[in-house]
Amino acid sequence: MKKNTVFNKNFVLLLIGQNISKLGNEIHYLTLVFWLQYTLDSTFLLGLTLSIGTFTLMISSFFTGVIADRHSRKALILISDFGSSIFVFYLAILFFTGKLDKWNLIIITIVLSFFSALLRPAYDSLLPDLVDSKVLMRANSINGITERVSGIVGPSLAGLIYQLSSIGILFIANGVSFLISGIMDIFIEIPKFKNTNKRKKSFFNEMKSGLELVYKDKVLKYIIIYTALLNVFGAPMIILLPKYLQQNLDANNFLISIVLSAKSIGAFIALTITAIISKQKKWLWKIFMITAIGSWILTGLCGILINKYFVVLAYILIGACNVISITILSTSIQLYIPSENRGKFFGLFGVLAIALNPLSMFIMGLVGEYVYVPYFYIISSIINISIIIFICFIKKDFKKIFN
Repeated sequence: MKKNTVFNKNFVLLLIGQNISKLGNEIHYLTLVFWLQYTLDSTFLLGLTLSIGTFTLMISSFFTGVIADRHSRKALILISDFGSSIFVFYLAILFFTGKLDKWNLIIITIVLSFFSALLRPAYDSLLPDLVDSKVLMRANSINGITERVSGIVGPSLAGLIYQLSSIGILFIANGVSFLISGIMDIFIEIPKFKNTNKRKKSFFNEMKSGLELVYKDKVLKYIIIYTALLNVFGAPMIILLPKYLQQNLDANNFLISIVLSAKSIGAFIALTITAIISKQKKWLWKIFMITAIGSWILTGLCGILINKYFVVLAYILIGACNVISITILSTSIQLYIPSENRGKFFGLFGVLAIALNPLSMFIMGLVGEYVYVPYFYIISSIINISIIIFICFIKKDFKKIFN
């Protein structure tokens, strides 16, 4: 049952379970980096694998958003967690038997991306049903902070395991995290709401109504445009960062883990801030703008001031800015959209917001083999700051959701 307090049983179970899963995802990403970038020395293979995974996530999200509105969201979360656990354990078996190669890794990445697409709209749609709307921003803040805790622990733990053992143990650690997450989610009690769409509309009509929802609502339309444009140049950073650390900062495994954890450390800085601003609605728009632009200014400076101490500090502040701006935007979206339509929107959002990501990741992975990486930091920052200013100040419908 939904309660006025944030820390009710259902929210806590969902929070713990999904953030243990998030911990595993951080380990999995570092596993790909250690093997593809630092063992095989291929930015292209890293970019190819992540772009294929993102493409699968994008296509699958178009269908899974509707599924999240028509079926049990708890069941979808359980299928995602337990299914992911099985396939990650299979990766570990392939490694220890000497049969792991880039092709079966790509195939299983496709499967894991599908499970992720099944999870995300179900999770985003479910959260507002577990807590009262008055404390939803606090719940999102807490969720964001705990995700960053996983982001801190994950890279550090992955670096330690990699030093002491092998890639296979990293896969096992990821599989265990999914398994624990699924067990935690079994005990969540999901509140029921009347969903007439399940009985009255076919699956494809549901998909069509999701498109119409976005097409007719300028606020939702600009949210998707805003996110999609920023992701075109923002998403490839995850591919270029390992090479930037390796070649431009001459980073060892310890420093790599620190930098990859730094954005999550910055979330702790944002914890107190988000708790305060959740009660000051008149400030939300200004704070959103400052943090959204601020994160890209700091990213651009990383391409100019190539110093390991500055980069660590910059990524801490980027993490703080990101958690504040994302929390404000996601809470505003959740409150704006009725429960029976959230799955459709978040599924469609998952498609359109990352529609160009696979191509941009592939291109950046290919070009990143030959081009000086700091140039990408500077160019991406200039472009994304321009996008933020254009959408937020010229297209004023975007601002309405914060009211």
